[in-house]
Amino acid sequence: MYTMAQLWADVYMCCCCTFPEPSEGFKAEVRLPWCAEFKLLKDDKDLQVIFKMFTERKLSTIRVDFELQPFANLPLEAKDVPHAHMNSSSSSTNGTPSRTEVSADFLQISIDDDEEEYVPYSGSGWKADANDEEDSVDDEVAGKDKDIAESDNNSTDEQLSNAASFQFDEEFMEVADNDEEEGQSRPRRGRPFRVTNDGRVALEVGQLFHNLHQFRIVLRDFAVQEGFELKRVKNDKERYTAFCAYEGCTWRIHASPIEDRRTFMIKTLQNRHSCQKLQKNHEATAVWVARRFKCLIEQNPEIKVKFLGREIQRIYGLTLPSYTLYRAKNRVLQKTENEHSESFDKLYNYGYIVRQRNPGSMTLLKTITPDLGAPSRFQRFFLSLQAQKDGYIFGCRPFIGLDGCHLKGKYPGVLLSAIAVDANSGVFPIAICICEGESKDSWGWFLQQLYCHIGLDDNRRVTFMSDRQKGVIDAIERFWPRSNTRHCVRHITANLQAKYKGQLSAVYVWNAANKSNKSDFLAEMENLKEANIDAYNYMMNIPLKHWALHAFDAYVKSEHTTNNITESFNGWIDNYRELPALSMMESIRRKLMKRMHKRHEEAMKWPTNLPPLVYKKLGERQDEARFVTVLCASDHEYEVKDEIKYFIVNLLTQSCDCGLWELSGIPCKHALAIIAVKRSHGEDFVHQYLTKEAYLKTYRNVIHPIPDEAHWPHIQHNKVLPPMQKRMPGRPKKIRKRGPEEPPKQKGVVKSISKQTPKKRAREVGSSSIAPNIRRRVFTQVPPTITQNQVEGNASQHGDVSSQPLTVNAPLHSSGNASQPTQSIANSGTIAGLDIDWSPIF
Repeated sequence: MYTMAQLWADVYMCCCCTFPEPSEGFKAEVRLPWCAEFKLLKDDKDLQVIFKMFTERKLSTIRVDFELQPFANLPLEAKDVPHAHMNSSSSSTNGTPSRTEVSADFLQISIDDDEEEYVPYSGSGWKADANDEEDSVDDEVAGKDKDIAESDNNSTDEQLSNAASFQFDEEFMEVADNDEEEGQSRPRRGRPFRVTNDGRVALEVGQLFHNLHQFRIVLRDFAVQEGFELKRVKNDKERYTAFCAYEGCTWRIHASPIEDRRTFMIKTLQNRHSCQKLQKNHEATAVWVARRFKCLIEQNPEIKVKFLGREIQRIYGLTLPSYTLYRAKNRVLQKTENEHSESFDKLYNYGYIVRQRNPGSMTLLKTITPDLGAPSRFQRFFLSLQAQKDGYIFGCRPFIGLDGCHLKGKYPGVLLSAIAVDANSGVFPIAICICEGESKDSWGWFLQQLYCHIGLDDNRRVTFMSDRQKGVIDAIERFWPRSNTRHCVRHITANLQAKYKGQLSAVYVWNAANKSNKSDFLAEMENLKEANIDAYNYMMNIPLKHWALHAFDAYVKSEHTTNNITESFNGWIDNYRELPALSMMESIRRKLMKRMHKRHEEAMKWPTNLPPLVYKKLGERQDEARFVTVLCASDHEYEVKDEIKYFIVNLLTQSCDCGLWELSGIPCKHALAIIAVKRSHGEDFVHQYLTKEAYLKTYRNVIHPIPDEAHWPHIQHNKVLPPMQKRMPGRPKKIRKRGPEEPPKQKGVVKSISKQTPKKRAREVGSSSIAPNIRRRVFTQVPPTITQNQVEGNASQHGDVSSQPLTVNAPLHSSGNASQPTQSIANSGTIAGLDIDWSPIF
């Protein structure tokens, strides 16, 4: 409730810039506009009655007249006498001041108490500038003011923050507290600067600013808002004088510090213009745009400068050049060199907090020491959360796509990724790794850690899909010897077209690669042989099990012949690849955390026991099943006529001569025709990898949030320096160069891997018609511990993969010498960077 004491304190502050003395009294009267009478306010009850009366009449402005009362006769000590003076002109100790009214004659008062408190305007970003801390240094200690005079049009007083807002300190005026001074005068009156309710800047004589820096920023905002440019005549810590830059215009402002020599007050303001407003304003610099639209750019990193320019045109009526908008956007998004450098050292503590908040997760930081005694430099960082591991083992098919994408930040590098596919053909990342580049050594290290974290606990035969990157095939054969490999057909056809010109050969290869049975495959290859014998020989030299669908392992239940799942993931995180290493890893973790929860919540609402994409594909094949003829041979064996061809179907072994049922896990049209004859349900013949139950197992685990960096425990470790920079020739490229066979990128098309409307046709991989997510329930099964015998057995078969014994205390931070690098395998239950048993914590 707004009280009389609060009202009196606010009025006194506006008039005298200080709080009233305890002994001072007042008399308040309210003018009633509907009857031209005055009502005396005696207590808080009268004030509430006035509020109610004005509210009933829908009046929002109340005029209150205040009159100071004589001081009460209080016994004063000798040293308190000077403080009893009302002002410097008073000759007596208890003089009676004259009647004082609010200078504006009207005081805006609301029944809501909160409106009287100052709340910074959030819409336009009025916050204190980061460099204001320099201005807070006491002049007596610093010896000189920290403010720097700015030039006429190009100043550096604005920084990358919303600098026009501040927290108002009631003690704007410093009054000397010298007991020996007599007849001391009060500080000059003034009002603290505040933005209006609609976020606009309104300047008046007597407004107070914390310092010159804030005054400059507010004045620039005012000039852009009103559409004129400034001509700065005086611009230093003693005074600030500026005119309108238009010749002949009468607008003028002058401000200078008050008694504390720091707080600036507007002394003179001629606020009338005799010029036209500008559409091109030099006051709207890139620094100004970056400060005013920082929140918009940070929340939308992919924002187009054309859209940003239209927003500025809509709000301020300005037309800014494109280079100014580009500089402003880059100024917001581009991180400083220190942020990029320090992020590598923070990965050590980040690994610790990830393990502490998500037990069972694996984080491994590998450094390299160029010379003995030299500081360590970053080389690689591996991250795989326990929720990702459990989701893959218990809910996904044993199919993993491998790929790497270049980082776009200050320091070069590559982000390696291992991506699985859920029951709805959606992308499910299981591990990522920052490394120096794609090589045999980096891929080997990544797959080695992936095997230690997941492979030892998963007895299934895994199939890897890759683009045949440098070293990835050798690494798979070494660390995953029981696995199968597939090669992306898109990359194979790209190499084919580069070597043998012509589009027809690529078409035949695509058709042959996607045939689910051998007879259809050979027919397409005959067409390729007739078109280009050299292309035919080139393709036949590649083992069919790597690229032909009919030769794939049917155990995987996956029809993928391309590596689009990893390409989709690379596009999904494209906006994060230019961030510092720590920010990038945290952004990806947060995005995965939200995605898993959302997908589980949506999956719980599915009306069927099949994911939407599987249900849709099953329905399409059921429609096609109406046009085939079923011939019964036994209870489980049938012969089906499809046009002029005959196919043998066995319901017991769930096989068909067309090969599609075994490879995909979904009954083909020949099997569905038999199922319809037997009056059974097609859903009962879908493989368990493609059910709602498997989907929920994938997303039922929780990625626990990570606290703010300020709350991380500080772990002692050797400082990690950023990797060495290798300057490449030419301008750094952030956009991948497309191949000659690839179509140009369509403008305005937004790619997504998480959502599609049910009415749209589902794409091959990387997306699903509905984006279900996980339920917030912790998966309680503890993965088995990696034993030394298991690692030694693997090393004996496939080479020595560890240079140190694997124990519960194995450190997660490995370092090696440049001339003789070492490798290490980390236990999934250890904490990053510590050679301590942390199992009691969990």
